[in-house]
Amino acid sequence: MINSLKTYEILKAGELSDAQAHAITKAIGAEVDDNNLQQAKMLVAKEEPGKIRNEANRMETSLEQDMARMESALRLDMARLDTRIADTKSELLRWMFVFWVGQVAATVAMVKLLK
Repeated sequence: MINSLKTYEILKAGELSDAQAHAITKAIGAEVDDNNLQQAKMLVAKEEPGKIRNEANRMETSLEQDMARMESALRLDMARLDTRIADTKSELLRWMFVFWVGQVAATVAMVKLLK
């Protein structure tokens, strides 16, 4: 069973927008629901217990692999986002420095003109 609220909060902590976090959480929930439906249909078919157990194990393994891939992709996206944020901060600091130098130069020029 997936905890949608916890998934949403983890995505939001990764600085995704509300819409992005909601969409990803909804997609994960839909995938889990589809997987649960498949498992229920297999049980209703009343196959041999061994076959059902094997299929359930296979599906569980498949789901775990899918979740691991999604987690890996999410971590990669979060790392890219962190890099973009750091780059933006660096660029902003550079522009602030240029502005400060310009302000100091303008202030010095005005003081010299007033003397």
